Amino acid sequence: MALCAAISAACGRSGGPQGTAPAIVEVSIDPAAVAIAGGGSIRFIAAVTGTSDAAVTWSTDAGTIDQSGIYTAPNAPGTFSVTARSRADPGRSATAFVSVSTISVGLSPQAVTLAPEAMQQFTAWVTGSTDTRVSCVIATFRLVA
Repeated sequence: MALCAAISAACGRSGGPQGTAPAIVEVSIDPAAVAIAGGGSIRFIAAVTGTSDAAVTWSTDAGTIDQSGIYTAPNAPGTFSVTARSRADPGRSATAFVSVSTISVGLSPQAVTLAPEAMQQFTAWVTGSTDTRVSCVIATFRLVA
């Protein structure tokens, strides 16, 4: 029994031969996945458990991210990653995914020739966004002969 106590003390264990396992550092990111428009920004929040040092280092494979977690998407469509790496245990990290879309607006017809007093209906559409509202400005032209 004295030998077990000596081995436990030498190995840095306390509480008998069972000892206490070291805490495992874990990292999570919120949101874990998001869709935004090209050039748009979003803030990511990292949570680190298993250590008193909750700091992370942010990185991304496209766009930019500052060390407070504010990500700005590139102006190109695609799916990109944002990683938060634990400062306490750099081998521990979490990755979020950002789906970037480009927004385009279309109008049809694009050009029209009208007779006097004639009317024309136009159709507008938006792609690459969940907000598909369109505001139109109508200009009136008079041709004086």
